[in-house]
Amino acid sequence: MRRVIFIMLMVFTTSIFAQVKGTLEGVITDAETKETLIGVNIITNEATGTTTDYDGNYTLTLPIGTYQLKISYVGYETISMTVEIKEGTTALNIEMEYQARQFDDVVISGSRYAKRASEEVISIEVIKPQLADRTNSIRLDDLIKKVSGVNVADGQASIRAGSSWSYSVGSRVNIVLDGQSLLTPDRSSIKWQYLPMESVGQIEVLKGASSILYGSSAMNGTIHLQTIKPTTTPEMKFVSYIGMLDDYANPLYKKPGRSRMNTGGYFSRAHKVSDKFEYVVGVNGNYSELPYDEYIDYHIRTNLYTKWNNKEKRSSTGFRLNFTHYQESEFIFWKGPDELALTPIEAIRFKYVNFNVDPYYIKFDKKGNKHELKSRLYYYNPNNGIKGGFVNLDYQFHKRFDNAWTIITGAATESLLAYDNDFTPDLQQAYKWALYAQIDKKWDKVSLTGGLRSEFFKFNNGFGAAYGFVRNNKVSGEIKEVPVPLMRMGVNYNPVKNTFVRFNIGQAFRLPSILEYFIEYNFSGISIKSNPDLKPEYGWTSEIGFKQNWQTKKNVYTGSFDLAIFWQEYKDLVEFQPALEDGVALIPVNIPTARIAGYEITLKQNIQAKTNNLSFDFGYTYAFPVQQSGIVGSQYKNIGTYLKDLFKYAGKIENTPASIQRNAMLKYRNRHLVNLNAEYSNEFLSLGVYARYYSNLENGDFEFDNGDISIIPGINEYWQSKFPQGDLVLDINIGFHFTKQHSIGFNVKNLTNREYSLRLAKIEAPRSFTWQYNYTF
Repeated sequence: MRRVIFIMLMVFTTSIFAQVKGTLEGVITDAETKETLIGVNIITNEATGTTTDYDGNYTLTLPIGTYQLKISYVGYETISMTVEIKEGTTALNIEMEYQARQFDDVVISGSRYAKRASEEVISIEVIKPQLADRTNSIRLDDLIKKVSGVNVADGQASIRAGSSWSYSVGSRVNIVLDGQSLLTPDRSSIKWQYLPMESVGQIEVLKGASSILYGSSAMNGTIHLQTIKPTTTPEMKFVSYIGMLDDYANPLYKKPGRSRMNTGGYFSRAHKVSDKFEYVVGVNGNYSELPYDEYIDYHIRTNLYTKWNNKEKRSSTGFRLNFTHYQESEFIFWKGPDELALTPIEAIRFKYVNFNVDPYYIKFDKKGNKHELKSRLYYYNPNNGIKGGFVNLDYQFHKRFDNAWTIITGAATESLLAYDNDFTPDLQQAYKWALYAQIDKKWDKVSLTGGLRSEFFKFNNGFGAAYGFVRNNKVSGEIKEVPVPLMRMGVNYNPVKNTFVRFNIGQAFRLPSILEYFIEYNFSGISIKSNPDLKPEYGWTSEIGFKQNWQTKKNVYTGSFDLAIFWQEYKDLVEFQPALEDGVALIPVNIPTARIAGYEITLKQNIQAKTNNLSFDFGYTYAFPVQQSGIVGSQYKNIGTYLKDLFKYAGKIENTPASIQRNAMLKYRNRHLVNLNAEYSNEFLSLGVYARYYSNLENGDFEFDNGDISIIPGINEYWQSKFPQGDLVLDINIGFHFTKQHSIGFNVKNLTNREYSLRLAKIEAPRSFTWQYNYTF
């Protein structure tokens, strides 16, 4: 009996002592700047943990004992340590080292918060601003061509052949600046001259449907620009350049007096003045004489970003301001081949004034939850009678749990107005309302993501809702649109170190632009007709991906290999179709269904030996884009038939059979895209070679030159004779660094002076030479 009582007493005593707890607390900061870090993860070996708050503070209460701690923060070296939790409170402050040469980029566009790109469920590629400086990329559309799977044809972006050139109207790739869309209110297009390249810290290209987070027009992907993050050390940059265009190799294009010069420059400064205030300011100007007859583009741009921090109230507030005045020349079609190829069928020049101001407010509550309120007032005024703008408001709530759950919920609204004499009626109004949510869960090796979005819209007197799926009544054949939320889901699995497998599927939609609905315009014998009966576009994209990263000690050699197999299904895609029944017209119509599938291979290598750095990036994308209507196209509704031809034509650079070209292939898509970027640099010298290969366009508006009528003469004959095998375009740059502050660069674009086109009836620019001076201080 005594033995039983003794054992019970020991158990009772042990249980009492087991409940004795201690507290570990402290602040986590950047080892170099001493700035506090928000949202650092502190996890124990028993899967309990916490995160740092707005001031970088953390508190961890555990039963007394010895624990293994893992401290991790995106962009910083992970820290592992052993700590002893004692009764009472123990102080432990931690400094974290920034990974200045990390091989795995930190991104925010895929989940609306910082994550490593390898851990995302969708393909995301990152462009650093230094690449724009080295290659003298005046506009973003010139820079993102260096990303695998991305093409920009005459100003319209396409990712993995999901979009086409459509007369500069209705982008299916959303452009986002600091989390908010910046498409124009009339055309729903991207104005590249307006984007503040000089103040951008990182550019992220998200490949695939992203409407859950970014709404309409994010069907094919999203390009996310992030403003420079200021530090306590001021960062200033001044760049100036002057260049010229060479003559085309074809003597028929030479014309006395055709100007070929471009010049400009930009300045930026970013500084965190104190714990209370930081700012980024930029100014940019450019003057470019284009190769086409009497075409001149220019822009003057300024922007300002401010942020005021209030540590006592755990909040931040500020605004972003952009203003641009620019002239843009639109070359719709040539007047004819040979000596008329550089003469537009009608000269079109617009002068624009664009302006936006973006107030925002961020608040962390006592539980560490983040409340973020963003707004944007956008004004748009070309000189051709159009006036437009929009006001949007976006509230987000971020909640991170100790067990690695993250929840983001939000509500957004947008009011849009556009006026034009060519609209019917003149004034158009649209309103959008959305509710969305995304949940992320991180285990040791698995990350899950799921999201929903409900969006409602009012267009003039019409009201509608984005729907998640359709239901087909097999008896009556009626298709019913079911207004359930759009959905997104994905998983990322990390079986062994530096190996990642991902899968995602997401729905998306796009509301046709005001111009597609209501424009009535005529030029040079061609009329553009409105179609008020257009339906919104819907679709989904999916991807299975494998990524392998590798690195040696001290990151002397780093690299990655990525393979993605993608599948895209679309319904009611809007494309302009030529019509010859009533004169010659372009009319936007819905294509009932379309399918695009393929694969993408990306290989990145980097070697760093002291001050010598060598990098090599390679990307190859193959896609088979078809519409599923007509005699030929309807066969591709059968998945087996589609897969058969998908692989049958995968290795062929030449044209697919003519019957497929004209009847099933979607317009203005390249089945094969290849990118190769190779760079070498040391403290004195930098060299770069950039190559792009575009396979032949297999379908376009050939109806404009069909023998009976020839509004755009010569396009069929020209295309068949010039581009049977596609085009290879080479750029190079050479830089000399005299000191850490001063450098000069020499850039050559289209080195071989290749005559090429990215869409019908417009030839791209010839070889160009540019000298650049860069002063960093």
